[in-house]
Amino acid sequence: MDRVLKRIAIIAAGVLLIGIGGNAVLLVLGQWNGAYMTVGQARISDTYIVKSSTAKRLELDSSSGDVRVVRSDVTSPTIRISGWSTSDNFEKEDVVQEEMQGDVLHLRIGNKGNGRSSGQFVFWKLNFELLLPQKEYDELILHVSSGNLQIEALEAGTLKIEMRSGRLKMENCKANEISIKKLSGRADIKNISGKLNVENDSGNVEVSLNEIVNDAVFRSKAGNIELHVGAVSTPFKVEATALSGKMDIDLPKDGYQVHGASSFHGLSGQGDGPLVKVEIGFGRARIW
Repeated sequence: MDRVLKRIAIIAAGVLLIGIGGNAVLLVLGQWNGAYMTVGQARISDTYIVKSSTAKRLELDSSSGDVRVVRSDVTSPTIRISGWSTSDNFEKEDVVQEEMQGDVLHLRIGNKGNGRSSGQFVFWKLNFELLLPQKEYDELILHVSSGNLQIEALEAGTLKIEMRSGRLKMENCKANEISIKKLSGRADIKNISGKLNVENDSGNVEVSLNEIVNDAVFRSKAGNIELHVGAVSTPFKVEATALSGKMDIDLPKDGYQVHGASSFHGLSGQGDGPLVKVEIGFGRARIW
């Protein structure tokens, strides 16, 4: 009997300890979650209208968050802000700053918060949509430190894009010169017009060109390059080299079907034309 009672007492003590431990864990999680629920569920949805509308050149610097840039029916550059904040005291000026220097409009966007304490702004997620007037800028420069960048239907004399990480999606853009520099991440480029230079340290690059009227250069240190030029009707020259990778050339209408090569030189179409140049270090290139 004593043994039975002792066993029951041990089981009861164990259940009690489990209950106390479980409640403690729930209490800690509940307090953390309660703080999060209290200060972390404010929805951001706001619009910032840039004061200057006379700039001939525009430079955007994004420190964090996904960014979409597109032309629209606006008279001044307009930034739509969306996301979540850990404070309901959100001010759009906290994440957007503008400055005119000569004819250049500098826009800086992104989260400046770095803590939970009072007076600091912390955002779990910020998205920005930059709407540009229909006019053509002399120069557009887009810097993105962290986050994805989507560009649609832009026109400029010069278009420069610099990204550290994140995915680039670019389509239906036109400029005399287009320069793209990425440290890492995927890039999808479709239907763009202008002299093109793409440099990518790592990550895959996929390009589809409808026409080639200017030189196009693609360089990648590590990663794959896929270049679709099969629908192009204008003649162009092709030069491709691979330091340690391989390349596949699939242009059957021009009589080129080369696989596993380290270099290639050829001509697509009749007559002379612009140069398409592909250089890869480690990885694989496909031109088709």
